[in-house]
Amino acid sequence: MATADSSEDLSSQEILESLHEIDEVRPLRFNDFEKGYLELLSTTSSVSDMTYSDYILRLTHIHQNRYHTIWVIEDIHISKIIACATLVIEPKFNHGCGKKAHIRDLVIHPEYIQYGYGVKLMKFLRTKALSEKCYELSINCSHDMYRFYHQHGFSFANLELSQKLL
Repeated sequence: MATADSSEDLSSQEILESLHEIDEVRPLRFNDFEKGYLELLSTTSSVSDMTYSDYILRLTHIHQNRYHTIWVIEDIHISKIIACATLVIEPKFNHGCGKKAHIRDLVIHPEYIQYGYGVKLMKFLRTKALSEKCYELSINCSHDMYRFYHQHGFSFANLELSQKLL
């Protein structure tokens, strides 16, 4: 039998869950500068100070490449970007002139990790890659994230090395 206190808790829980529903996964927009996109990205990588004009120029350049899309999830209740990922599609000569998709910069705001946005964003990107008829989807990750991605269908394929140029 529910008490008045447990009814209030359930109501609060329902409200909390409704605040964290995904309304849409959408491409990055110009006004996402004010919604904290760069701040979110800076939680996992180095992001230099960027003016709004710099942001507009870079995003305009990215929008001109149909094979490079930055996808975001916004908490519309507070106008804040809470998750993002980049999908890069690489046209190839091998695999019958196929295409390989790469997930880059998948970031979930620390306050929203427990709501499953990472999984939902990966599923969305997988669907996008399939719609482009990509033969493979890859993601580079740190050692501590390997287990998470492995649980969601990714397997160790190759060893990627990098060299810092700047």
